[in-house]
Amino acid sequence: SSELAEVWTKPADVGALVWRERAFEVVLDGVWISGVFDRVVIWLDPKQRPARAVVYDFKTDRNVAPDLSIAAERHSEQIELYRQVLAVLTGLGMDKIGAEVVFTGLGRKVRVGKHS
Repeated sequence: SSELAEVWTKPADVGALVWRERAFEVVLDGVWISGVFDRVVIWLDPKQRPARAVVYDFKTDRNVAPDLSIAAERHSEQIELYRQVLAVLTGLGMDKIGAEVVFTGLGRKVRVGKHS
C-alpha cells in the first residue's frame, strides 16, 4: 500500500541507516532482554551520529478493531521496550525515538507510544 511505502524503502537521506530483523541482547534495569527488531530507521546527524529513529514492528493481526489505534495499543508494552532498547544501543533520548505498529495484512500503520 502507498501508506507503507516509507516503511519498505530506505530514506533518500544519505545519512540514514536501516536495520532489518536485527537481533539484540541488552540488560535493562538488571534484566537480560533478547529480541529482534523487525525494522529500524536511524537518521544520522552531519557527524554521522544517531539524531533520531523510528522502530517499526510488524503485526499480522487480521481481526483488529475498526480503530487501529486500539489494536496497536495491545502491543504498546512491547513497543516501549523496543524503544528503550534502541535508546541504549544508539545513545538517543526516548524523545528522539518514534514507533509504529505496521499491520501487514491491512497495509496500514499506526504510531504508538509517548514520543514526539
